[in-house]
Amino acid sequence: MKRARAIRRRRMRERQALIFGSLVAALGVVGLGAVAVYTSDATLPFDSGFSYAEKPKDEVFPTACLPENTLPVSYAKIKVNIYNTTDRPGLATAVRNDLSKRGFEIKDVGNSDQRRVGNAIVYGHKGLSRAYTLAAHFPDAALILDERDDRSVDVLVGDSFKALVPAENVPLEAETPMVGRQNCTELWQLSDAVEPPEDAEDPDDPDGTPSDESSEESSEDA
Repeated sequence: MKRARAIRRRRMRERQALIFGSLVAALGVVGLGAVAVYTSDATLPFDSGFSYAEKPKDEVFPTACLPENTLPVSYAKIKVNIYNTTDRPGLATAVRNDLSKRGFEIKDVGNSDQRRVGNAIVYGHKGLSRAYTLAAHFPDAALILDERDDRSVDVLVGDSFKALVPAENVPLEAETPMVGRQNCTELWQLSDAVEPPEDAEDPDDPDGTPSDESSEESSEDA
């Protein structure tokens, strides 16, 4: 009887040791697997390539250069349309109120079907100086040229908008020429409505190489 009880106790201890050892081993495997996944050395068996969605990005447009010695335009002479490109209600109205206090003439205010992350100033070839003047009131506003033939400018308020640049920090002085943007493109190269200057280089032929037709004409004249 005592011998049978001792055998049962020994077998119980063996089973307990086996179970405990199995648990320790399983935990070790899980831990190693977790480290491997964390360090990207392994993937989960149910991993279907899931990753965090990339943040949306705005389309990039070439920026027109500002002619030298261009002065800021009087705010009262700038006609502004304001469009909310986000799902945040009342954003265009808030921008209208702030720009009105600074003296801009506000025309149309509403929502846009276009969606943007950043802010943008949209202008035509006649409104370049007005676009630069207005853009100074927005943090990192893109300048987008379209085909309009008047001097009006549009504000596209993006999702990143929080507030206008404080009035005291706007880098404009009435008698000081505005600073153009880096890596810009001459306006005549972006708009067919603008005639190139006489000394402008042909962007397709920067070396001024004569065409075949002009060469033939020269040989005939000779």
